[in-house]
Amino acid sequence: MDQFDVIFIHFPQYRVIICKECGSAVVPAHLKTHLGTKHTYLTVKTRNCIIQAAAAQIHALAKSEEDVVYPSPTSEPVPHLTVWRDGLKCTADKQDGSQCGHIRRGLQNMQAHCREQHGWMGTRKRGRPEKGRRPEEEGEREVKPWVRDVHCQQFFKTGGFQRLFEVGARPEETRQLAREQVADPIQQQVEAAFQIATAEVEKADKETESAVQPDDNRYVTNAWLNRAGWAKHLAGLDCE
Repeated sequence: MDQFDVIFIHFPQYRVIICKECGSAVVPAHLKTHLGTKHTYLTVKTRNCIIQAAAAQIHALAKSEEDVVYPSPTSEPVPHLTVWRDGLKCTADKQDGSQCGHIRRGLQNMQAHCREQHGWMGTRKRGRPEKGRRPEEEGEREVKPWVRDVHCQQFFKTGGFQRLFEVGARPEETRQLAREQVADPIQQQVEAAFQIATAEVEKADKETESAVQPDDNRYVTNAWLNRAGWAKHLAGLDCE
């Protein structure tokens, strides 16, 4: 189980395991293939141990999309998964009166969803958009059944599990940026102090090297100064 914990993390509340290195969830049926293609540095014995540990100690993992439990829209982002901030969430009503809530990335993808699932027809005229405006800006003039700038994540990258879900907390990328912004002034101070100290050391070394110094080593070039007693007499003066 130790090797399993190094590579994967289990989220029983969502019924998935996530590969820390790849940043995606893996269903039990694909675990062997995933290890064999994405983690070739592992020995066959180690891969088999990971598979056995997963089968023996992790229960109730989702085997289909219907089995996955998705986080609530206001929950914290799931660790090790990318957080996108450009999601579009459908606000159209379904037949039962509830809001659709489907999330897509990309305006055309959301427009296609609204047309196919809700019979939405855009009111923008065909042809080139107004000069100086992008196509998506032209679409801002009409009432749209979606909202922009939704923070979203995705458990699976391939197959029929590629569903985006909304998260409400600030993305990890933004948190990292905030930490860097706080650390920058401190780092700049440290670098400035280091540069000053380096300059002082170099100056002291230069002054030391340029001055006459007594030396007892008979192999150095100024040995004749020591023998004649001139090194002590001239100590501290510039060599030139």
